[in-house]
Amino acid sequence: MKVLRVCSHYFPVIGGVQSFTNGIDQVLTKKGVKVYVATTTFKNNNKNNSLMDMIGKVKVKRFPVTGPLYYSKPLMDYVIDNAKNYDIIHTHNYHNLIPIIQIALKNHNVVFTPHYHGAAAGLFSRFLFYPYKLILGQRIVNSAKVLICRSHYEANLVKSHFNVSPNKIKIIRGGINIKSIISANPLDVNEKRLLFVGRLEKYKNVQYIIKVLGYLPEDYSLWIVGSGPYEKYLRKLCNGLNLNNRVMFFNNVSNEKLYGIYKSCGVLLNLSELEAFGLTVAECLCAGIPAIVNKKSALYEFCKYHDEVIAIDEIEDYKKMAGLIKSLAGIKVFSSVNEYSFEHVAEKILSVYKELLA
Repeated sequence: MKVLRVCSHYFPVIGGVQSFTNGIDQVLTKKGVKVYVATTTFKNNNKNNSLMDMIGKVKVKRFPVTGPLYYSKPLMDYVIDNAKNYDIIHTHNYHNLIPIIQIALKNHNVVFTPHYHGAAAGLFSRFLFYPYKLILGQRIVNSAKVLICRSHYEANLVKSHFNVSPNKIKIIRGGINIKSIISANPLDVNEKRLLFVGRLEKYKNVQYIIKVLGYLPEDYSLWIVGSGPYEKYLRKLCNGLNLNNRVMFFNNVSNEKLYGIYKSCGVLLNLSELEAFGLTVAECLCAGIPAIVNKKSALYEFCKYHDEVIAIDEIEDYKKMAGLIKSLAGIKVFSSVNEYSFEHVAEKILSVYKELLA
């Protein structure tokens, strides 16, 4: 079986979708699947050629970005010209322009993982979101033969926003490296250290995590792992609240170090309002620490399966959040996370591919 994965970013670029796709692909190749990736890069100034590399047994072609929201004409041309050479074409992420390629692939076995959370994050993408949805969104969704959603929350959004039949949707939750997380060594353990992991955007609501420190004893601190356009504001906020000595920022962290960071903290906080799954919550549970999440996104779904995940609906209620943090700090996590493993998820995705080819 030959699979072409089409996505805007791919490992070693840091991010949730990138970790998910690469982890799945490494397992699929061990099962005999030939996996190829077409993705974009800003490092290629040659508008006509792609950069090629191998990650394990996965062959990756990186095409230059030629337009907004990761639009790449060379990538589009390559996929259209070579689609017949692959058994499955698996595209990712509704929230950029990569999936429009699907409209030209109606006669092919297209699997689409939208990572859809119902709204746009950045100013430019918010400006385009509704025209894009109105003009192209329905056609993109209709062009895929199977949609893989990463949570029931995402699946319900896709069904309601695009009038998709439930029979077309497969729900496959998870995609984490359980073995590496379990074997990781902590940097140093502090049960009163809070943790946020993710891209630093306004919608991630890290600003509320910083502010809650003012309602906690001074021996509580916060580690923020990630980068993004909101970092400058968050650093300024820490300075204005005199919290610089209690907040530490980490950028460009390897997976190995990240897994150790999880084990060094007492509580993960993910208050993001736009999530299709919540990879960091699954990873923190695997590392043995509890989490507080935003009730208004897919993150709330973890509460149905894990007692150590608590949802909060008023993220500006700092006294309530501080109380939850105190009650969770130091508790041990015993929930099983085996269903989130790369191996388990890859097996489910492979079953989707086989069913499509049957």
